[in-house]
Amino acid sequence: MENSIALFANKKVGIEVFRYLISNKYPICIVVSDDCSILEFANALKIPCSNFDNFLNIFGGCKWLVNAWSPHYLNVDILNLFQYRVNIHPSYAPYCLGNDNAAWAIMNGVYGEIVAGVSLLEMTDKIDEGGIWARKRVETKFPIKGYELQEILINECIALFCDKFNDIYNNLITPKKIEKISKYNREQTNNAKYLKEDDVLSIKEVVYKVLANDFSPNYTSIFEHNGETYKMTINLEKINKENI
Repeated sequence: MENSIALFANKKVGIEVFRYLISNKYPICIVVSDDCSILEFANALKIPCSNFDNFLNIFGGCKWLVNAWSPHYLNVDILNLFQYRVNIHPSYAPYCLGNDNAAWAIMNGVYGEIVAGVSLLEMTDKIDEGGIWARKRVETKFPIKGYELQEILINECIALFCDKFNDIYNNLITPKKIEKISKYNREQTNNAKYLKEDDVLSIKEVVYKVLANDFSPNYTSIFEHNGETYKMTINLEKINKENI
């Protein structure tokens, strides 16, 4: 079992990566998830499984760690249990690493083009700053919204893993070092969604911010006016000038 895989899995990416590994007969030593459907799938296949809080109690050791959308922070003690560590990430590394990758890819487009994509990253003690095993640029078209780009990136993450993992597993690909990076945290994202009446922004900046933070109905830009707070979205429709 030395060359087997510990799969940390969650949501759509987690279950699809799990299905890929099983279909291609990769040895899985443990599945770690807080997602009941993933744990049920592991149980049905008689693969050892656990939620995150308890997995060390049953983990016997293996060479590979695959992080497929797990929301948990893996500290250096956990990372050091593995020789190889692959994280599936919805960014075109080294651009827009960290949190809320779709939103930041769109917001940064106001300064040029939207640079979005997906990557397979080496996991180190510095979050999202390990080497790049593989990556793929995802083309986008204005006026894409945050939730639309996020769904595209989720599907592309799954596709990139299925396409490249066999080469990674067989040591045909080695991670390339990341040089300059851009990385954002949740606090920065939450601050970016606020638009105040005294902000000095171009129309383009406002439009890109509102589009980027549109994960409606649960998450949108916020407009503050006269002491009141409003959820804010925008819909753009391309038209011919002669129809104006």
